[in-house]
Amino acid sequence: MNNRKRYVVLAALCVQAFCIGGIYAWSVFAVPLSEIRNWDYGLVTLAYSMYLLINSLMAIPSGWMIKHVPVKKIMICSSFMFGLGWLATGFAGNIPLLFICMGLCCGAGAGLRYNPAITTAVYWFPDKPGFASGLVLGCMGIAPLILAPVSNMLLARFNVLSAFRITGFFFFAASLLAALLTKGPEMAGADKESASLEDVFSENDYTWNRMMKTGRFYVLWVVFLGSCISGLMMIGHASAIGQEIAGITAGQAAMLVGILAVANFSGRLIIGALSDKIGSIRSLLICLIINITDMLLLSQANGFLLFTAAIVVTGIAFGGIMAVYPSLISETFGASNLGLNYGIIFTAYGIAAIVGPMAVTMFRQSTGSYLLSFVFAGVCTALSLILTIGFALTRRKTKAGAPLPTKS
Repeated sequence: MNNRKRYVVLAALCVQAFCIGGIYAWSVFAVPLSEIRNWDYGLVTLAYSMYLLINSLMAIPSGWMIKHVPVKKIMICSSFMFGLGWLATGFAGNIPLLFICMGLCCGAGAGLRYNPAITTAVYWFPDKPGFASGLVLGCMGIAPLILAPVSNMLLARFNVLSAFRITGFFFFAASLLAALLTKGPEMAGADKESASLEDVFSENDYTWNRMMKTGRFYVLWVVFLGSCISGLMMIGHASAIGQEIAGITAGQAAMLVGILAVANFSGRLIIGALSDKIGSIRSLLICLIINITDMLLLSQANGFLLFTAAIVVTGIAFGGIMAVYPSLISETFGASNLGLNYGIIFTAYGIAAIVGPMAVTMFRQSTGSYLLSFVFAGVCTALSLILTIGFALTRRKTKAGAPLPTKS
């Protein structure tokens, strides 16, 4: 294995992930966009949810493409869709065009890239899959730390439409350059560049249709859904929630975007590396327990310091869950079909992207408070914790007394 080459590929994948992480700074653009266009804020927020949903749905075809289309070509196509989608959003003159440019085009471009970036990293680093996927996902999570203040600077000098255009051009150029440096996973762990994935990994792998016939698939899908709701809820509404329940200023709320990004990055990197040491299941359990505690903390966060602490915990737990899951799917169903298998399970993220942010809006409008949002997210996480414990116990029994699956 060419160690230097695989780190060059990893760096290129990190750049790709950093660019699609720009969506986590959406809250910086959302309010100015609704004001300058005189659009309903709820409809603008819906574009964000559409983006995340389409992003998750695209993980399925992109997972299939990994084994049939060179990864470099996938990344180049993604660069055009994602970068130009952001740029075109700056020209969108009505809500349907906003949905097409940001929700459809950017969401599809991000989804086309997301799965191949993670699975390619795991393929290149079979010895450290948690570290590789955690680093790529961490760069996605830390993007708002840089992009949020840059976006604020652009908004101060230009209007939000120009900010979209400038940001879109940057995403396009950076993504395209990184795509040209990306090499497919066919070399990962192999002695020869022409080695196939079947020669690299264990033969005890599940195809997507065989995976979906197992109870483990549905358990992991539901666990992923429930564990992502709280993180996506806070990412989409952290600023508004903080200003209302903690009484923080707009400036402090903007700073929280960067703090959340650092926590997200730290969780993805630290928990991802930890999973290589203690296993993905134990790491996932730690994240879920932290998340439940955090929802209790948020319900009592009535000051800047306490709310900031809760945001940090949110970012670490959510980032850790996102970093652990690719390794968990690889361990459970094998690595050869990881791209498509993970893509199917990743659809749970898209559902959570709709449920989480929309639940916040619904509870806020119906009760005049965010309290029930934290209760709802805590209950979802608790159910995920219970299912994960059951999954771990079942898997332990299977490993102890049952033969390994045969390839189909």
